[in-house]
Amino acid sequence: MLSGLLIIWFEAGHFINLPKTNISHILFGIGGSVRTWENRRHYTELWWKQNVTRGYVWLDEKPDSWLTESPPYKVSENCSNFGSNSAVRIARIVLESFKLGVLSKYDHNRMYYIGGNSESVEQDVLHSYNMAFGGGGFAISYRLAFELAQNLDDCINRYPNLYGSDERISSCIADIGVPFRPSTMIDIRGDPYGPLAAHPVAPIVSLHHLDFVEPLFPNKTRLDSIKMLMDAYNMDPSRTLQQSVCYDSNRNWSVSVSWGNTVQIYPFLVPASELCTPLQTFRTWKTWSENIYTFNIRPVMADPCECPLVYFLDRPATDLCDLGLPKIGVLRHSSLVASVT
Repeated sequence: MLSGLLIIWFEAGHFINLPKTNISHILFGIGGSVRTWENRRHYTELWWKQNVTRGYVWLDEKPDSWLTESPPYKVSENCSNFGSNSAVRIARIVLESFKLGVLSKYDHNRMYYIGGNSESVEQDVLHSYNMAFGGGGFAISYRLAFELAQNLDDCINRYPNLYGSDERISSCIADIGVPFRPSTMIDIRGDPYGPLAAHPVAPIVSLHHLDFVEPLFPNKTRLDSIKMLMDAYNMDPSRTLQQSVCYDSNRNWSVSVSWGNTVQIYPFLVPASELCTPLQTFRTWKTWSENIYTFNIRPVMADPCECPLVYFLDRPATDLCDLGLPKIGVLRHSSLVASVT
């Protein structure tokens, strides 16, 4: 979606007389370029809240104009001494964000490196299983940003042959001795329905390659699909895309719900372990292969009698909340086909 996304945060709850961690304690560093920002800014503007969210888009040059709906921008420092590789410029967002000094009064003592590696084995083998892929973004704590900022340029010089900014940052963090903590990623081709419909009970952090997968909702553009998901997120952020499984013992139905996204109804009993295994509606990023992933998958059956009834969120609604009932979404029916395009 973007060239890279960096998040620097500190955990306020570890300090006496400081409030619990909230969005004001997070600094976003978004790697972009003047040439590509106009086509990609819409995704960022969906979640960026003016005067609430903090951070900058780091550009390769000063733009002719800038919309107020977008985050504020900074122009990256000249790093031509490293060569013309844009990956170096993106990697140095860590250093340049730290040098702004906006977090200098906070000094959290723990070092964290959080992000997503690829679902595709071929990508992880090519790059690393212990690397946060930069397109989906990664988060580092303030203390780790402090350590990186001390010698980042020297570290970049130690790894001139690495491919991207994310590999450089990963190697520099490994030199410090901080382990990688994985989170959500979309480094696949085709339809992301399978993994998103079976997302574990964990926060959804970031989605990658949105311009290279099919829209999240049928009959919508990619941007409109993300707007739909954000509508659900704004209603109940903590549950977005998290899967729940339940059974109707009277009808022998099995039901899987990915909140804010989809509902699957099987008119027969299916083990929970199977319902929590993603349907293979997608392929690997690099070679479009079908069966080399970092998690288990199950096929979409050709026999429609073995497939679930699939419903997608049509719009989030709160009509029943006044009656003391849970927030709901209005659903519409769709079909699940046994092919990957």
